[in-house]
Amino acid sequence: MGDAFIAAAFLVRRELRAADLALQAKADLHAAWIPRTADETPVGGRCKGGGRCAGHGRAYHSGVLPITDIKARLAAHQPMRYAPKPGTLQAAVAIVLRERTDDTDMLLIKRAEHEGDPWSGDMAFPGGHREPQDADLAEAALRETHEEIGLIVDRANMIGELSQQRPSRRAFDMLVSPFVFFVEGDPSFNLSSEVDAALWSPLAPMRSGHSYGIEDRLVAGISTPFSGYRVSGGHFVWGLTYRMIETLFEALESGYSRRL
Repeated sequence: MGDAFIAAAFLVRRELRAADLALQAKADLHAAWIPRTADETPVGGRCKGGGRCAGHGRAYHSGVLPITDIKARLAAHQPMRYAPKPGTLQAAVAIVLRERTDDTDMLLIKRAEHEGDPWSGDMAFPGGHREPQDADLAEAALRETHEEIGLIVDRANMIGELSQQRPSRRAFDMLVSPFVFFVEGDPSFNLSSEVDAALWSPLAPMRSGHSYGIEDRLVAGISTPFSGYRVSGGHFVWGLTYRMIETLFEALESGYSRRL
């Protein structure tokens, strides 16, 4: 298959996806902030009048849940785990959430650019490799979060675990375990040299597909289109972090259709 054919196929795929997203975003925006009345009691996460609403009656974007609902749904979720092989690297990340009046935010970091770092400059969740002193992978995620951005998260604030992920564009064998936590208020950060920025981004535009997009990234010297989310600050989340966000949405809602 020639390079010209591959390039043409990518362009067609991107144009078709853009048209589909435009229609989807229009529908999502129409239903996003429908006012709810006190008698629209939520049933199974949906209000009687249609759409989604919080348990205490506030309106919010389709598919986004308050922390209490996220916790309940993750408690019923069974994450997929894989037996590590000899030589398999094990790592963990912390997906930290906070609730606001009108949405739930997700904490993301922008990794500093360092030569030799396979995730140099990427948007990511705080986390890293499990060290010998870590009792388990959840502790590794908490330790790395403190080391990277100065945020101390109480283990008691862990509300769930997602299925393990394997980086698809790396030459080494690695398992990454995502753990979901919540914090309250507006904590401060103390960034290490490994991190350029830490930011909160709302879940609503991601869950609705409003912030979804496709961008080209160089992989082995070839420009390749990747799915992702445009988040706060104009940053583009793609690759492994994007897959973990989609895994979170799949865990929260059966029948969720992953955007490829």
